Amino acid sequence: MRRASQFKTNIKKKLIRLFQDSLEIVEDKLFRLDNDFDILIDAENIHIWRPTAFEFLGGLQQAILDAVPKNIETIKKHLTFVELKSIEDYAKKHPRAAKCLTSIQEQKLSGITHATLKECCKKANVKISVNGDQINVDEKNIMGFLQVLDRRRYQVELVSNDPESFIASGREKLNK
Repeated sequence: MRRASQFKTNIKKKLIRLFQDSLEIVEDKLFRLDNDFDILIDAENIHIWRPTAFEFLGGLQQAILDAVPKNIETIKKHLTFVELKSIEDYAKKHPRAAKCLTSIQEQKLSGITHATLKECCKKANVKISVNGDQINVDEKNIMGFLQVLDRRRYQVELVSNDPESFIASGREKLNK
């Protein structure tokens, strides 16, 4: 399957076909099939090359957005010191944030403390505010905060006194 972006025709190349034991030139304009696909389905597997196209074709984006309140509730059980209402409101309108929440609620959240979360946000250049013992995140920093919780934002200091911050597209735990 390939999500249609435009129709293409094979205009400049001459094609031939075998018809009644003879070769003849095809004069008609033909639609060309891409050799690049978003999803490939065979007898045993579904191969997803482009997850975004798969979400679109399967109508999954709305399901991800609809799961935001449930995911927030799961996270809230472990991070009672984080004000999650603004994050929930943001994620209901932003699919990338909703996907992060889905991933975060599957992470190990028990053991995260107010102090460690605050320190990780500081190192990852994510601005938060603290009101009493509640951590608040403004809308401009919500994605950064979610990336910290999802273990996708990190800092490396290979050169002394020159820390570098990065956002990981994926994560693979090395110390298993």
